[in-house]
Amino acid sequence: MKKIIALLVVIFVLFAVYLLKTDIGLTQKLLKPVVVYQCGVELEATRLWKVSTALLGEEKKNQLQTQICGCVGENALNDIPAITLLRAVVDEQVKKQVVQQGVLNTLKGCVVDEVLKATD
Repeated sequence: MKKIIALLVVIFVLFAVYLLKTDIGLTQKLLKPVVVYQCGVELEATRLWKVSTALLGEEKKNQLQTQICGCVGENALNDIPAITLLRAVVDEQVKKQVVQQGVLNTLKGCVVDEVLKATD
């Protein structure tokens, strides 16, 4: 029984590596909802977000957050090495670190992009 389980684990890992090498986007798609959620958490926690959206209605605030976090979701994992992304899929601690770092690295740029779009 242990040999069968070990064999299945090896097959799963090899298949995951194959998928990762052929389509890194698949791994990013698996992690994107986590990134978008973490983006919302980070935004809500910052004083700058609270102050800058204080005069906005709830609908406009949610729309802006959706746009910013959508940008973060699309870009946060682009610079993460493939092997780290694979580890993030199977290791909760690595996933937490990758998502947090990706969000923090991307959030500022996405906020600036959305502000510039709004002023055009």
